Amino acid sequence: EGGILTAMQIDSLVVALQADTWDTVAARVAELGLTPPQITVAEIPAETYTLVETMPNGAVLSQGLTVYAENCAACHGANGEGSTLAPALNTDELRVRLSDADIARIIQEGVPGTLMASWAAALDTAEQQAVVALISDWGALNAAGVQLPVIEAAPLDTSPQAIANGQQLFSLLCTQCHGINGYGSPIAPALNNQTFLSQTPDAAIQQIIAGGVTGTNMPAW
Repeated sequence: EGGILTAMQIDSLVVALQADTWDTVAARVAELGLTPPQITVAEIPAETYTLVETMPNGAVLSQGLTVYAENCAACHGANGEGSTLAPALNTDELRVRLSDADIARIIQEGVPGTLMASWAAALDTAEQQAVVALISDWGALNAAGVQLPVIEAAPLDTSPQAIANGQQLFSLLCTQCHGINGYGSPIAPALNNQTFLSQTPDAAIQQIIAGGVTGTNMPAW
């Protein structure tokens, strides 16, 4: 069973794998405009690191900023303010409600029924602890005026051809889980929701498509 691939396409893939012609494959992929999407990451200014490193536990907090910007900001917001996809992390209420152990457990195990997957495989122990420290000390970071740059996704190509290509890809790769018209299914959420689409940053949607959601049926594309 090859799913959407024909026997000839499968044979061609086997030949490509055996030939190890990855440079040629990469060049052809780029030529066709099919280079996989890259996760958008905000670049943290050097002066921000300099400021944070002067604070107590500064080295760990600096690492936490890096890990957060690379893995968490697209859904939780550049400065932990939250979004339609994920709750705020920079509030006093959260710091009162959750202990460091609670935060660590959520990072390690995820939250069933949400987009918050387990990060145990993606982040090592030091990285997880750095994010816990960041969330716990966010009040001090705010007081010091530490602000991360907002993630800006690349402008979307909304030409008729791009939309047609998107429809074709959705039909081939997404409908089995998200439904023919994007209304969702028991194994994947609805995507045809204008409130969600209007309130969710493009960068967050791009990150989910590019990186997937660990521990769920959503793979990295």
